[in-house]
Amino acid sequence: MPGRILALDYGHRRIGLALSDPHRELASPLPPLLRQGDYLGRLKQLIADRQVDELLLGLPIGLNGQEGRAAKNVRQFGCRLEAETGLPLTYFDERFTTSEAEGMMIQAGAKRSKRKSWIDSVAASLLLESYLSSLNQQQDNK
Repeated sequence: MPGRILALDYGHRRIGLALSDPHRELASPLPPLLRQGDYLGRLKQLIADRQVDELLLGLPIGLNGQEGRAAKNVRQFGCRLEAETGLPLTYFDERFTTSEAEGMMIQAGAKRSKRKSWIDSVAASLLLESYLSSLNQQQDNK
């Protein structure tokens, strides 16, 4: 069995989270994690509680295809997270996930306050869906 993937959308104030099912077919947003106090400890506890087998970290790549300062910060966090958890970590292009998430939430009628607090997790869910789709395409091409 493949196991669960936890997707993370690393931001300045919070980390958006989304979790796959054990068969890696569905992506569900989880409440975002505020980057306050021992947030890494809380994240490690969530990983243990949800029996996560792999981590997926959104990598902010510019429209020009280049990695900037934000990508460097994400990679630093990723190195730390990988070392702390011992889990395999994959970086995946997160371009347009936040704007797509906001559009979906507006279309669904979500109030501004809810959009602001959940947008990172909805973006993480879109990131995870895209990644799962790419895994399925790789399987189909074998």
